[in-house]
Amino acid sequence: MAGSVLKVLLLARQLPGYDGTWALTSLLDRLERRGCLPQIVFASRGMAPSDDRRAIEAPGLANRWLRPLAVRRLWTDSRVDRPDLIHAVDDSMANVALALAEFAETAYVQSVNSFSTLQTGLRLSRRWCRRIVAASDDLADNLVIELDVPAEMVTVILPGVIVPSPSAPVTGVKSVPVVGTTGSSQDVPGFTILLEAAKLVLDSGHEVEFVIATAESEHVFLRHRAQKLGIGERVTVSDDRIIGAMFWSVLDVYCQPSIGPSTGRTLLYALARGVPSIATDVKGLRSLIEPGQTALLIPPADPHAMRQAIVDLLAAPDDARRLGWQARESIRQRFDADVEADSLTALYREVMTRA
Repeated sequence: MAGSVLKVLLLARQLPGYDGTWALTSLLDRLERRGCLPQIVFASRGMAPSDDRRAIEAPGLANRWLRPLAVRRLWTDSRVDRPDLIHAVDDSMANVALALAEFAETAYVQSVNSFSTLQTGLRLSRRWCRRIVAASDDLADNLVIELDVPAEMVTVILPGVIVPSPSAPVTGVKSVPVVGTTGSSQDVPGFTILLEAAKLVLDSGHEVEFVIATAESEHVFLRHRAQKLGIGERVTVSDDRIIGAMFWSVLDVYCQPSIGPSTGRTLLYALARGVPSIATDVKGLRSLIEPGQTALLIPPADPHAMRQAIVDLLAAPDDARRLGWQARESIRQRFDADVEADSLTALYREVMTRA
């Protein structure tokens, strides 16, 4: 397969971010420049860019009852080139990749980006799954230890991050500093710790606004929690669809308050944007930063430590900006998008050569 055009079908539930930092369509461009012919299938509606013919929506794939029919329809869709290889680029597409691979008798690669997969497990085809791509060394180790995945089957490829140009500071709009966080429903326990820290910050006389962007299903609980703490007027709970360039530009501090292992994709968004950040000392997050150099590291589930870190960053804006700048440069060097594309292309060709 060396030197030949390799047709790869990527599978994703939805876009992994809203601000382009992990734009899958730009990954397609980079793979094309390396001799691949990539397409991507989304299992959710409204995800495929209308102006990119390489992106296709097949929402039936996400439904376990409709999946067999959706698999058959996909292979008869004139827009889909029969691939040489399938790559499920997020954990939730493992069952879809397995169904497509077995139906078409095609090898596939499965990415694992979340520690939560260690609890839910993975269904893999012994015959067709050729490799697992782990998003970090910590995650790779846990796949081997906790799920008994053969070490030789796991490859670590760090996600490529597109580091944008520094955002212009927001002027004439904010009257008080803004501290924000974002994440999924799995991050709610950490959000409650941030709310406790927010109360401590406000009770100590600091004027600060707090923003939590997460799944709509968690809004009522978090708003009720803020009201119960007596800080409801200072806390905005919003849908995670607001995440984008404007969201990052209004933040003075970003908090990643995870209380368990996390690959920290939203933390990487913030670091890539140069937002002064605070992260908890848990597996996954601690490997992303240099404490005191690119972000502050605090104990998990400790609202008092979080309160102190927030106050320290707000009290020394020059030091905070320097922290953010150093974080951007670190992410640019360690999570290079071209290195990711090189590694994926090499992996695809190795898998096909061995197949």
